[in-house]
Amino acid sequence: MRSDDLVPLLTAPAAGPGAGFRQGVIVTWDQETAESTVLVGRSLMTNLPILNTSEAAILAAGDVVGILTAGATWGILGRFTIPGTPEAVSALSSLRTASASVSTSETTSSVSFTDLATAGPEVQIAVGASGRVLVTLSAAMEYQADRGFGVNSAGAQMSFTMAGANTLSAGIARALRSRIGYATAQTPTFDTDLRGVLDASKTVLLSGLTPGATTFTARYAIDGFTALATFANRSLTVQAI
Repeated sequence: MRSDDLVPLLTAPAAGPGAGFRQGVIVTWDQETAESTVLVGRSLMTNLPILNTSEAAILAAGDVVGILTAGATWGILGRFTIPGTPEAVSALSSLRTASASVSTSETTSSVSFTDLATAGPEVQIAVGASGRVLVTLSAAMEYQADRGFGVNSAGAQMSFTMAGANTLSAGIARALRSRIGYATAQTPTFDTDLRGVLDASKTVLLSGLTPGATTFTARYAIDGFTALATFANRSLTVQAI
């Protein structure tokens, strides 16, 4: 095909219902609402419809986009991405999910988040231009606090750290957590052990992250007066959105 055969596709559409193609540059883009302004030629278009909604979360000011036209109706097809560029990486990362699991049942008595004998699970994912990921933690947890003076709670928790383009310590706010307890500390000694079992998942949304390769690693800790917590069927899934 000769290059001039493409000219009709790249020129402004004629009046009427025929389909055409234009190129534009995003001037402003709201990733929460998709409200936008796009410069097409010398015209500033406002809030063009989006035909490829899977890309809506990663579009940003300065992106070059293709625009499909059909008479008076125009819509953004998607971004132009060149293989091997950061834009291509972020476009692919918007559809990327990484997951890992460890089935071995292992224990910890640590009051701060730590590795188990088999560390992890651990995954690496490229955070896209949106700066947002979903992190899902899953595990079967068992724990016990033996009867004793002042004992009032027992529990276990699974959280995660981040390293690489983004760093984050494991914390209770982002942890899959199970805790049981008496309303008040038992005085004198209460003649019953506290024992808990939980098989569950928790999903955490992280936003405002720096685009780039980031490693997520699961960490574990006891809670309350637990002497030992057991974790099995552990899994960690991270999805760039």
